[in-house]
Amino acid sequence: MNVRRFLVEDMSEAVSKIKYSLGPDAVIVNTRNVRRKGLKGLFQPPMIEVIAVADARKPTPKIEPDIDYEYNKLLQTKIDSLSEHFESILSNAVNNNGAQSEQVEEKVEEVKEVKEEEPRAEVYQDNDYVKKLVEEEVLEEVAIEIVKEAEEIVRKREDAQMEDVIRYLLQSHLGEPMPVKLAKYRRKIIFLLGPTGVGKTTTIAKLASIFTLEKKAKVCLVACDTYRIAAVEQLKTYADILNIPLEVVRNNEEFGKVLMNHEQEDVILVDTAGRSPTDPVRKEEVMPLFEMCDSYEVYLVMSATTSYKGCLHILKNYEFLDNYKLVVTKVDETPTFGNIVNIAWQSKKSIGYVTTGQNVPDDIIELNEENLSYITDRII
Repeated sequence: MNVRRFLVEDMSEAVSKIKYSLGPDAVIVNTRNVRRKGLKGLFQPPMIEVIAVADARKPTPKIEPDIDYEYNKLLQTKIDSLSEHFESILSNAVNNNGAQSEQVEEKVEEVKEVKEEEPRAEVYQDNDYVKKLVEEEVLEEVAIEIVKEAEEIVRKREDAQMEDVIRYLLQSHLGEPMPVKLAKYRRKIIFLLGPTGVGKTTTIAKLASIFTLEKKAKVCLVACDTYRIAAVEQLKTYADILNIPLEVVRNNEEFGKVLMNHEQEDVILVDTAGRSPTDPVRKEEVMPLFEMCDSYEVYLVMSATTSYKGCLHILKNYEFLDNYKLVVTKVDETPTFGNIVNIAWQSKKSIGYVTTGQNVPDDIIELNEENLSYITDRII
């Protein structure tokens, strides 16, 4: 028999690793919770030790990971057809004596100049900088747009270096960072929304630690995700460690009571129920909660490991939100950072935080204009 021991975060991870290592016929024979080592282990949920066995006589299949890369293609500018259009106008403008309309002729010359100066998309597809950005999973159309603008800046500014300009333009595409800004005597109600598995609960624990330990704010945690008992238990553990209140609400009425009972808190962090990325979000589940608040902020939590196609689906599910900001999680689990740029570019929303691991409270970065290079330096 082939016996293997696995340390995992949850059982879904265990099943995936067991199938990969031992094959689909493997059997789980024992599980138990194991506390993490070190002081940080006090702030973290226990890991799960799983013992699995498989018949050693059967070959272990190797399951190839499914990687989904999807890039939109840049629409080609039809300058030739525009030129032919003006040529036709010129031909019709010729009078019986062969005289030409000077105005039409000037228009044709303008189009010819544009045609000569405007590089076609195919040229940029072979550009080394475009290739580099695309290799980092930046969408091709975004990469071409950035490189074209960078070349224009470098041509006009003798002191401009191409890579420096590209980094600057990447930061422009990421937008102005928008973390939570606390205000004295003004309560902040922060909702975290997003699909299951992106790390909302762990992110809320990290934010609670920052506000409580670093910014000395009074914080209350609210768990609306009663579908996942583990999520509530996880928040309860962090609330006990930080010595802050945790409220579990099951309906709108209970949420209203929480708001009334915690008027003295500086920050209320709300962990909403997650849904599968393929399950449409019901607007009526969250909008009544928003309407109970005098003011509130919404952060949509998305994983850097999600494919661009998957990100589009998530953004589509949450398009009913009028205004929100982004938290990008699991950047430590992806070899490329280009999709972070794609998410910001497609959503036209600012990023407030990125998370870099499971450790609470350490593995989170509050973005600002100075540290945006954490993302851009890993792209180029």
